[in-house]
Amino acid sequence: SVPSIDEGNNLEYLRFAFREKIRLGVSLHECRHVAGMEEVIKQNPFYFHLNMKKVRFIFFNSTASNRDILIAYIEAWLENNSKLKVNGCEIVKLLSEAGWNVDQRAIQTEGYTFHFKEHLHKE
Repeated sequence: SVPSIDEGNNLEYLRFAFREKIRLGVSLHECRHVAGMEEVIKQNPFYFHLNMKKVRFIFFNSTASNRDILIAYIEAWLENNSKLKVNGCEIVKLLSEAGWNVDQRAIQTEGYTFHFKEHLHKE
């Protein structure tokens, strides 16, 4: 049988310890010593993951949407907790089709974003 909303919510296990293994919206200062970071940033992705010291750091572009933040978190959490490579976009699409509002910010980040801007110099 399908549980009611209240029954389902009571069965829902909420996990708040993710901050120990996943850090969202981290400052680029945290990875200044990592070789190749400048090349990653030049690709101008909405977000990227970096694993350091058993912690997954997720860096967000200033153009990342709330949906992008949710996708990044889902991918990081599932990759940390399963052996499967997951497609966060597909999962968020399925959640949206099931009626979940995936465009509203529901996860707090550390607040940092990066912005790639090519420097144009005129000689």
